[in-house]
Amino acid sequence: MKIRIKLIPVAFAKPEMVIAAPVESNDGLVLLAAGTILSEKLLSGLLKRNICCISVEENDSRSEQELSLERNKITEHINALFEQSPTGKNMQLLHQLILEYRLEPLQ
Repeated sequence: MKIRIKLIPVAFAKPEMVIAAPVESNDGLVLLAAGTILSEKLLSGLLKRNICCISVEENDSRSEQELSLERNKITEHINALFEQSPTGKNMQLLHQLILEYRLEPLQ
């Protein structure tokens, strides 16, 4: 099964969730490493430190067909946004980068 990474508010996190990316304090100190399994105590500490969001791993139960449909929908949407934009190298690069960014979680 594939793993999906989601950015969620700390208030919505639950014990047993797995941290997907290091959690840093406002001054850059690493509070929790990627791979850490959350507990009530850790969640409480994050809330006390005013950490608003964290990246967590979750099982991705979507089929390859569902992922393909989602990729197509995103591609159509981004293409439509750039349909009326001025042409040029920089605009093409921006279009490509945004599309890659939006599709990356679905690979």
